[in-house]
Amino acid sequence: METIVLSDLVRMAKSGDEEAAAEIIRRFAPLKIKLIKNYFGYGTDWDDYLAEGDRMILESIRDYNLEKNVPFESYLKIRLRYLYQNLRAKERELVYLDREIEDGISLVDILESDDPPLYEAIIGQAERDEVREALNDLTERQKTIIELHYYQDKSIRRCAEIMGISYQSAVELKGRAIDAMRERLKNF
Repeated sequence: METIVLSDLVRMAKSGDEEAAAEIIRRFAPLKIKLIKNYFGYGTDWDDYLAEGDRMILESIRDYNLEKNVPFESYLKIRLRYLYQNLRAKERELVYLDREIEDGISLVDILESDDPPLYEAIIGQAERDEVREALNDLTERQKTIIELHYYQDKSIRRCAEIMGISYQSAVELKGRAIDAMRERLKNF
């Protein structure tokens, strides 16, 4: 896409132009990387953080008020900064299915295991039922993207290709699925 002024790109993206939205995401990739380095360091897997940043950019495009005299870049920088601050703060509170519990074993491994005593030794029946119910509450498309991304270790871009949807749609779909799981498991 030829060099277009950011304000024009935002107008185009707000009217549904996916190429304009993709260009905005591309232009703000260095900012996302800088913020991820600042908040999470170099040793982390950035795919989820980048995808969350993409989702925030798309939300910011949707929510941005063209009538106000606030530059989109300033508006977006603040939203991205708060996104990553909040993710870092919540990381300690949330249960991640793919987080290593001990000796390379994650909750996903345990959920997939046929060894009930090991599973029950780590989390009780009530918690297991809660996770299953949370997964069952997702839509079929949300279940599919969670399965592809977390169970089959596919990138968001690859998930989008497999599902026949745009990258932005995959980012939003994964975000909605994660939000639904977090909401359901917040007392877990």
